[in-house]
Amino acid sequence: MTALTIAIVQQSQHRFDRLFLVSSNAIQVASPEYLITPASPKEIEHSLFSATIEMSLRQYGPEGPWSRHELTENIWGEATVRPNLPASTVDEALKEFKGGTGPDYSEKTAANTAIEKLGANEKRTAIVELTTPLTEEEIAKKISSGLIGAKALLLISKPSSISKKPLFWWPGFDGCKARGLPKCNDHAPISQFRQWVSLLNKGDERSLNSTGLTLSILKNAAKDGRIYGFILNWSDRGQLSYFIQNPLIRNIIIL
Repeated sequence: MTALTIAIVQQSQHRFDRLFLVSSNAIQVASPEYLITPASPKEIEHSLFSATIEMSLRQYGPEGPWSRHELTENIWGEATVRPNLPASTVDEALKEFKGGTGPDYSEKTAANTAIEKLGANEKRTAIVELTTPLTEEEIAKKISSGLIGAKALLLISKPSSISKKPLFWWPGFDGCKARGLPKCNDHAPISQFRQWVSLLNKGDERSLNSTGLTLSILKNAAKDGRIYGFILNWSDRGQLSYFIQNPLIRNIIIL
């Protein structure tokens, strides 16, 4: 092979190795309104100049259908095929997210009234805003230890200047393995997010930009390392009533 061919092969292999770690995770971080699970890295299809990974997407709710989508990038990190993520009620609510901005008693009173009107067996998805950002340890101690774990749905920043939504971390059903993180802690989602950001570099900017993220936004969120809110996927009146009584809860938006 010529030197040029060797360089292209090396560049393509490098970018396609990054497809699973960088791009599939970035789509989830930038899209809190969906649960996203990428296929195994072994299932990535690629040629010399492009690679494709399949992703399963689902909106919130226990019986919502999963849909299959594809993400294709070329060797320069440009997304030539993107998953189709239609806007949803969750998406619109996240753009109004005010976690970490202090208490709002009028909104909290309205949320409490809405919770009381729910049926005894009714289950809803809800976005929970904290009055002040908290660490993982503070969430476990002051809110609920059950929120910190492999299936935590955590909102970990103020809305970014690009996506207008908070950043999000959900390890997936298989914990660290599902996000391509070596030797990480399945029960420490913020540590997982920080580890992921630490593995990013300037060469990933184009892939990040295609999902509405920048390296600087992610690094700032990782440096902050606190939780601004969380998503309760399919909770009943009793669970929502429990959370709304906590003084560290600013508001609960029922969807």
